[in-house]
Amino acid sequence: MTLKNKKNSKSDHKISIRNGVWMLFSYVAGITFIMHFGVFNGERSENGHEIRLGYHIVWIMAFISITIFITAWAFIRLIRSHPSTTGGGAQYTRTAFGKQMSILYSVFSIAVISLLFVSMIVTLRTTLSVDNWLYENVFGDWTNFILDFGGLIFALIAGITSYWGVKRFKKVSTLLSYASWTITGLITIIAFILIFGGRTDVDGSGKKIEPIVSEFKFSSFQYAFIVFFFSYGGFETFISTGKAIKNRRKNLPIIIMISLIMTTLFFMLFSALFLFTLVGTFTDTPNLEIFKRLDILFKTKQHYFFGFGVTIIIIYMLFNRFNSLTQMSYYGSNSVDSLVQQNFLPSKIGLTNANNVSTKGLLISLGLSSFLSVFFLLIPDLIQGFTGSQSAFNFDSVAGTVGFTYISMYSIVILCAVILTFKKKIKSKWWELTLWIGTIAFLILMLAYQFYNLFDQMIPRKEQETFEYLQSLIGSLIQTIFYFSMIGVSIIIRFVVHPKLEKKLTELEKNKLEEFILNHYYASDNVDEKRLKDEQNKGVKNHEK
Repeated sequence: MTLKNKKNSKSDHKISIRNGVWMLFSYVAGITFIMHFGVFNGERSENGHEIRLGYHIVWIMAFISITIFITAWAFIRLIRSHPSTTGGGAQYTRTAFGKQMSILYSVFSIAVISLLFVSMIVTLRTTLSVDNWLYENVFGDWTNFILDFGGLIFALIAGITSYWGVKRFKKVSTLLSYASWTITGLITIIAFILIFGGRTDVDGSGKKIEPIVSEFKFSSFQYAFIVFFFSYGGFETFISTGKAIKNRRKNLPIIIMISLIMTTLFFMLFSALFLFTLVGTFTDTPNLEIFKRLDILFKTKQHYFFGFGVTIIIIYMLFNRFNSLTQMSYYGSNSVDSLVQQNFLPSKIGLTNANNVSTKGLLISLGLSSFLSVFFLLIPDLIQGFTGSQSAFNFDSVAGTVGFTYISMYSIVILCAVILTFKKKIKSKWWELTLWIGTIAFLILMLAYQFYNLFDQMIPRKEQETFEYLQSLIGSLIQTIFYFSMIGVSIIIRFVVHPKLEKKLTELEKNKLEEFILNHYYASDNVDEKRLKDEQNKGVKNHEK
């Protein structure tokens, strides 16, 4: 009996294929991606121009899905070609390019997770402040500060949950995922009620429904690509949890592909469902618009369905965000591991607790996330609270950085697969190389156009008001500075921190580190499974100690 319990205990600390697929799918997918639809319905504009992609969204989603699958295939080939996957993209860049690129990828990964942490708080605030009821009736100019402060506390509680390791982490993630997907199913049913129960002549705000306008421009396409590309983000950080996955070299590629297939199907089906349900312009996010139209359809003057819908969306958002923030914090602590393993950061940071979680790595991730939350949310909120005017400096100033940082990370990994093929470390077919090179060229084009837009927004225009231009200028400057600051931090770690840590190593420690790098930071299609198992059971454990 004791032996059986011991075996189950070890199993509880590993992620199976079923757990992995469910966790990754729930992390990447979600009905909140539909919130982006308002951007392409003329509600928002970039550089003063309305974006009305309309039905073009569907094929753009399909195109992005293909790009993501090509990228994921590069990740999978690299997973299979590396002896261990604890470092993810940072490990692949070390074998392909060396130390500097490995550090840069890790810095990108840590920064993106922290920015996503902040964006989760923003979506919570946006959901809770729907229709400006709290602003108009309760908190006034202090609404954003109170909601963001509460969101930060909520996010930190979710992040700390990952401290108790995979065993409890799996249970929390699974429970919250079931709850949130149940609500997603409910919204789907309501959408079908609208489709087959009858359509309304007016939208949720009472205006006559106008047909959805579908206008395609390259600038609009590029903006849509950046936004929805961001919606797929997550699997590259999940890879860094390799040490927590059962039989990782075999199971991790399966988890990634199944999760992405499910996510793509979900995105495509829900895109079509919402467009077919609404068939016209809308003012809110599609999920809330559905409930408003139910009120109109059933003539409920007290906005019964909308009130019910807001409650449902808030509950869903709390479940979904708690789950996402817990996973994010866990992945963030793992992103630090690769830097510690290669002696780019002090070894003390990599020490794990009884639940195999890097405590200091988790604190670094949560600390950086909290700092960015205060800097980009609470400080602008305080300015608005005291002055009554919105600050030109806020999270929107840096939100765009997430999209093109993801593109940078994915481009680097695809380039790793190409370089390692040319170095004859791995064997790739001609069609793989063709797809990878074509995808890299396309992603670089998207990245270049994004930077062009940033610099273009710094140029004042006659029709722009002073405050509007100030927002554009500050946003562009902060995004540019933030991006190049990540590159600067990686250079400091490589040429300032790393040499100092190298000098502190004894000869025995240097030999152990060199042996560890030789055993785990190399690429080959022919990996000795028995040797790998022995190294994982002995070498890695000794190194972590």
